[in-house]
Amino acid sequence: MGSMDDDAGSQDWADLADLVLTLAREIQGPGYRDRRIVPLTSAEAAVMRFVDRNPGSTLGEVASATGFQRSNLSTLVSSLAGRGLVEKRAGSADGRVIELHPTREAGENLARLRAEWTDLLADAAQRSQISSTTDETIELLGRLLEGVASRRRDSR
Repeated sequence: MGSMDDDAGSQDWADLADLVLTLAREIQGPGYRDRRIVPLTSAEAAVMRFVDRNPGSTLGEVASATGFQRSNLSTLVSSLAGRGLVEKRAGSADGRVIELHPTREAGENLARLRAEWTDLLADAAQRSQISSTTDETIELLGRLLEGVASRRRDSR
């Protein structure tokens, strides 16, 4: 996955990034077995992920967290709202502010998606003879994600 001249530590991180990106593409794949799953682009998924974890977020908060420009974000939110996944509401503290909330349909879609991911990765682990716990892996990847997101925010 790299030349012998590369710094070993740097190469390990690059290899990890390559594997994570490749795994993400494989997980998202060409389609889902459960035809009720509403497919999302990676940008739409990023918005839904944030709104699901932070119901009542404003467009500014979502833009800051995802790195999307507000004009692009407005288009994404309109698409998600049009498919019944996001609801726009007047802010509870300030009616001029729009808050974003995941809908019941979004929750059902996420549950179906997570079930599909669980089935896929459990089968892949069995085929690859992986029997170790995933807790440490999840913690490691979560911490890496926090670090990458923090660096992106700091560079603005």
